[in-house]
Amino acid sequence: MHKIESFALSSGSKISKPFINELYFPLVEEKYICISKSSKFPSEHYDFFDDVAFHINPYLEKNNIKLIQIGAASDLPIYYTKNFNFLNNNQAAYVIKNSLMYVGNLNIYSNIASMFNKKM
Repeated sequence: MHKIESFALSSGSKISKPFINELYFPLVEEKYICISKSSKFPSEHYDFFDDVAFHINPYLEKNNIKLIQIGAASDLPIYYTKNFNFLNNNQAAYVIKNSLMYVGNLNIYSNIASMFNKKM
């Protein structure tokens, strides 16, 4: 028996699927990919997001897909992206849920994308 099952049994409650609160954030783009270079530890940091964005940008422009950067305000901007590093986690959840996919380091945004079954 898992710990959560034990707690539910002793308190008389039911286990339900977890959820993430979303907060609407207006975006002009219809099709976009979320990208984030935020990472908690230096070992999880990827230094080549600018190169990745440079190489996929021609394909994305041809298909009218934009790149939106989310993350911490202290993150350096990635070339060819629109910078939305000022979003709180609930707004970022809304943006990720409505995106085509998520690209980034292992952080809270990768967990949010996983919750919404986004391609990563």
